[in-house]
Amino acid sequence: MSRSILKAIYITNRSSVGQRIEEMLKSEGIAAVQAEDCQAAWDIIQHENDSTLIVIDWNIGAAQAALLMQRCSDPVKPGSRPLMLIVSKKDPDVVAIATEYGVTQIISADGGQGDYGSRLQQLIRDESDPNQIQKNLRTVVAARASGDWKLSISLLEDLLLKSPDHPVLICELAYSLMHEGHLKPAKDHLQKLFKRLPSYLRGSYLYGRCLMLIGDTDQAIKIMTQAKVINPYDTKRLVDLGQSLLKRNQIREARGNFEEVSKIDYKNLDATIGRSNCYFAEGNANQALKVLREFSSPLDVASVFNTAALVSVRQGRYSDAINLYKEALKSIESNAAVLVRNQVIAKLNFNIGLGYVRWEKVEDSVPYFEKAISLDETFEKARRVLKRIKDSQSSGANMDEETFE
Repeated sequence: MSRSILKAIYITNRSSVGQRIEEMLKSEGIAAVQAEDCQAAWDIIQHENDSTLIVIDWNIGAAQAALLMQRCSDPVKPGSRPLMLIVSKKDPDVVAIATEYGVTQIISADGGQGDYGSRLQQLIRDESDPNQIQKNLRTVVAARASGDWKLSISLLEDLLLKSPDHPVLICELAYSLMHEGHLKPAKDHLQKLFKRLPSYLRGSYLYGRCLMLIGDTDQAIKIMTQAKVINPYDTKRLVDLGQSLLKRNQIREARGNFEEVSKIDYKNLDATIGRSNCYFAEGNANQALKVLREFSSPLDVASVFNTAALVSVRQGRYSDAINLYKEALKSIESNAAVLVRNQVIAKLNFNIGLGYVRWEKVEDSVPYFEKAISLDETFEKARRVLKRIKDSQSSGANMDEETFE
């Protein structure tokens, strides 16, 4: 379970800090590589093993420093990479952000060389001789890496019997439960943690996401907005918040969050899709199509049209929704993965049919449900709706419980 640190990647825009980092690493025989900027650092880090130390100077810019920490902190593998942060002052919000991403050592930039050295030595000791919690988490990580998420749940439940209030263990148990689709018990754990530690960002992020997946959109928005006050740079949370706001037809607010993500990480595909969905919802098709040109995958394009159509349905613009679903169908005609293509086309046909049902044009829906079933014989939801239509000639009014795919 022990690891040795042989190499470090560091990023700073201050020559004095860079010199101290170099001296600190040299004193422990650790090879140092300085990255020019955040993207260059990430390009290097992706090809390094998990024992490579990452040293980030908050002074490079809060958004970029937070983005690099977020990228380095794999949620499936908590604590898998040693992280060190250099700060001008230990602001409570910065400490909270660093804690969210698993930073183990925070150094004051104007600290003496002895402070730098002692912090690094502590980090090295933690890596080579981890405490019991760290050892246990590495066992959990190994279980997840092997695909045995049920084992990770069992391990974490046993650990929580001994340390029932440990926030990291609670979050990791909730994460494993969510991965396996056990949203209710995950929510229960996270709700209790949030009441006790509302500023614990890892917990609030998972709690907000869990609420979003359950369908409690209003509460999810509230939780994620509170966390955003402390950490306005977390791109995953901003995307989730944007999607939740879009679901509530708060289009302008949703687009604002997606645009914030694009400013931090212009390559973020989820934010690009979100912006395009917002433009469609606002009726600005030209701008939406301009954004769509950034996509290379027909499935991504189809996803945008599908989401935009759902927004149109919620707004009562059924004709627009049907047209958007049909555009989604066109966008995946060239997709080479036949099985995936057929499944997606089946879902889109189902959505078109349900759109006609909502529009109270039930007869027009039948061919689309039939098409969905012909493409995916396991599509029981489509069979159920079609049977209800044919058996009882149901109108759209009494099929409101049927949901879109």
